[in-house]
Amino acid sequence: MHWFATINFIATVLLVLLAVFIGLRSDRRKNISFILLLFAMANYSFGLAFESLSTGLSEAWFWSRVQYLTIPLLPSLLLLVVCRFTDVPIQRPLVKSMLIGCFAFSLLITLLHWSSPWHSLYYLDTQFTRVDRIAAVVFTPGLFYHLFDAFYYLIAATVLVLVARRAVLLQGLFRAQAVVIFVGIALPWVVALVEDYVLLPSRLDLLPMSFVPSALILGYGLLNWGLLGLDPIVMRTVFRAIPSGCIIVDRRRRLLEFNVAAARMFPRLEYLKTGQSIESIYQDMPGFGTVLDTLVESDQWQIWTPENRTHYRVQLTWLEQDQMHLGYLILIQDVTQQIIAETLLRERAELDGLTGVLNRSSFDEQLHQSVEANNLAGTSLALIFFDLDHFKALNDTQGHQAGDEVLKAVASSAYEQSRQGDRVARYGGEEFAIILPKTDEAGARVIAERLRKTIAENTPVTASMGVAVSDGHRPLSPQDLVHYADQALYQAKGSGRNRTEVASLTADTARPK
Repeated sequence: MHWFATINFIATVLLVLLAVFIGLRSDRRKNISFILLLFAMANYSFGLAFESLSTGLSEAWFWSRVQYLTIPLLPSLLLLVVCRFTDVPIQRPLVKSMLIGCFAFSLLITLLHWSSPWHSLYYLDTQFTRVDRIAAVVFTPGLFYHLFDAFYYLIAATVLVLVARRAVLLQGLFRAQAVVIFVGIALPWVVALVEDYVLLPSRLDLLPMSFVPSALILGYGLLNWGLLGLDPIVMRTVFRAIPSGCIIVDRRRRLLEFNVAAARMFPRLEYLKTGQSIESIYQDMPGFGTVLDTLVESDQWQIWTPENRTHYRVQLTWLEQDQMHLGYLILIQDVTQQIIAETLLRERAELDGLTGVLNRSSFDEQLHQSVEANNLAGTSLALIFFDLDHFKALNDTQGHQAGDEVLKAVASSAYEQSRQGDRVARYGGEEFAIILPKTDEAGARVIAERLRKTIAENTPVTASMGVAVSDGHRPLSPQDLVHYADQALYQAKGSGRNRTEVASLTADTARPK
């Protein structure tokens, strides 16, 4: 067996293996046209290999007919493949009619070739020859041979223009895909042009030999990027319309693609070219690079707030195919409004609806945290309980609306008198509480007295104050602290009201009735 047949047999096997491999993939339905194109190329190489081994015209002519089962289909199948890649609307009547016409013409050429011994429409005559032991059928072209030749190159020009136009319109990864498609398609047509219009030493059909590198280039793109199943125009439109910032990078964080939202967040993206490192955009958002470093290791969501004004959430997603790490999708969401809304909801859950200070459940939580921190530090923690004197009489005589206004005024006064770190809460009804971290008995008494006088001077009611203190000598639990402050409060009420009492930690005081 000579070298020409060997090369064509090898090409046949490689093309069939590639077609089978793609056919076994989960996305094979999207790639049916490409698989058929590979089988058509394989049949061409297979028939040509046996034609080159023939011993006479009859045998060579048989294998020529085998080749022509698929040769006329090659341009039509390639046009279908490229239409899918460039998102040409195949279902539109005009496009559909053109594709049907192309396949019908391909079928006509097959019939004319097979029947050429009985007419002169395709071959005027056929003869058997050998070129360096390589057998071949030689012929004089007829009218439809020239028409098919023109059809062949017209389809080639059409698909190359479609792909070239797509390469110009797309950017980044999609442009790279279009360039790969262009190279894979152009290679066989260049070989065909050389065969037809350049005087070569031999008249051997070298076109099938170009199918293998062409198919491998297309297959590489297909298997690594999902070339023919991406629907790039739709993907690009959706990608650019996503309101969140999206940046696609390779494993070394070199830029592949970004959308409009990302360009607004990172103005320096507009000056980067595909393949350049994205490190220069870190200046647009301080801390972004640090967040990415963390996400590479943990692949978790994080939030950071440049200058504490805008909140962003960042997610890093690994892009993998067939267990091969291709790169990352960096998703950046502006969640400022969400954070604000969550903060407002949390505040509403924590605050008393009428007075705007902490509610009972938030007070209990804050007191537990404060007692824990105080016991660990060994400092003093004071708790003030105060209750408005004769508040029920105010409600009965002036109405509940007036009572509500007094409660709001008292809460406002307590909040204004408190220091940074203090916590003011409405404990229930007309009873309030103030948590005073790092405050001893003397300091708590001063604050309580100042607040009592402010309430008496600025509202139509007075307040009775009870103070309890937990310190390093006698640390109290939250329940004990509330108990002693409550005792001191009712001791103040029992002693004439509008006064401050500090709880004695050695004896309990009964509540007055």
